[in-house]
Amino acid sequence: PEKGKCFSQFGMYSEKDEKFLQSREAISITCRACPSGSFSVKLEDSQGTTYICQECPSGSFQASGASVSCNLCPAGSYQTETGSLGCNRCPVGQYQNEEGQRGCKQCPTGATTLLLGSNSMSDCGCTAGFINIASGAALECVRCGDGLDCPFSSSVGTLQTGLPSSGEQLVTRIQSGYFATIREPLKVFRCRPTTWCTGGTPGTCAGGLQGEPCAFCPDGKSWTGGECTDCGAAALGWAVAVVVGLAGSGAAYFLVNDPVTAQAQPLKTLEMAVGLAMSTFQ
Repeated sequence: PEKGKCFSQFGMYSEKDEKFLQSREAISITCRACPSGSFSVKLEDSQGTTYICQECPSGSFQASGASVSCNLCPAGSYQTETGSLGCNRCPVGQYQNEEGQRGCKQCPTGATTLLLGSNSMSDCGCTAGFINIASGAALECVRCGDGLDCPFSSSVGTLQTGLPSSGEQLVTRIQSGYFATIREPLKVFRCRPTTWCTGGTPGTCAGGLQGEPCAFCPDGKSWTGGECTDCGAAALGWAVAVVVGLAGSGAAYFLVNDPVTAQAQPLKTLEMAVGLAMSTFQ
């Protein structure tokens, strides 16, 4: 019989040396199923056709025995060794968008990934405390200024929309007591008083205030009770309060003075109250 005749899924093996063979030079040859981390390959020589076991190359793996091929490491992983049973996930700060690779790609300067095993550059985001000022898929991370909360993967886009950059807790926002315009979201102002600026997205003010930063109410409104209200409503409220107050003063006058000294008449007192109220709002 043909020496070292093996079939697919198996490979020539030397019992004496306890190793798989790559040729038929050994005197005593048996066949064994290829172990995990290797695969069965056809060998044709002067004596005919047989099979040998070879280690999986770097960038691939095989967890099962008696295999005829190796699997490429999937995107997001790598393998530098040969004869491997599995692949390693890319570390934090790196990604791999191709299969069968021996290493991973580094995120751009100032950027990182949130988890292991990232398979796309889009998984890279600016580290906490930095914000991406580039547009599109590009990354250009700069340090956030005072008045900004910049979690992982912050960008000008997420600041303007107020939407989370990655998870519900990762929201880029302006801090309470600060203000920025929609036109220039990274130019942040400190507000006085701080309660006039609620923070959040650019252009946000408390109670309908306007200006830079949140400095005045719109025309026809005034700041009353923590919000901008119609001037007419506010004036009417003050007028009623003054009239009631003055009318009360007149009544008090009659109560504390005897009939002889109290000369003012009720009608006259009301006229005086209305007149003073009118003078107040002219």
